[in-house]
Amino acid sequence: MGNSVFEKLEMPCEIVAKKLMPTIRASIAEVLVKKYGFSIYETAKILGLTPAAISNYLLGKRGANTFPELKENKLAYNLILLLANKIASQKCTSIECGEIICTICRTLIKRPKYMWEF
Repeated sequence: MGNSVFEKLEMPCEIVAKKLMPTIRASIAEVLVKKYGFSIYETAKILGLTPAAISNYLLGKRGANTFPELKENKLAYNLILLLANKIASQKCTSIECGEIICTICRTLIKRPKYMWEF
C-alpha cells in the first residue's frame, strides 16, 4: 500500500464494538441491578448476555477499562441512566434503545485521540 499513514482502517463503530461496548453494557447492567433491582438473570436476558457476563461486569472483571471515563462524561452517563430507565419501565423498543446506544457511542467517540489507547 506504500506510504500509508495508518496500519489498518478501523471504522468508529468497529472500535466501539470492540473497546467501548463492553463498558456501555457494564454501565447499563450496573444501573439495572443496583438502581432498579433487576436480578443478574433478568439483566442478562434483557442485554442478550449470560448471567456470568453480567456478574463479571458487576465485579469489574469485564468492561471496566473505560468505566471511570464513561461516568465522568456527564452526557454519556445521563444517556446510560435514561436508557436503563426506559428498559426498566419497558418504554423502549429495540430500535429506540439502539438509537440511544448510538448516541452514547457518538458522545464517547468525540474523545481526544490519545484516550483511545486502552
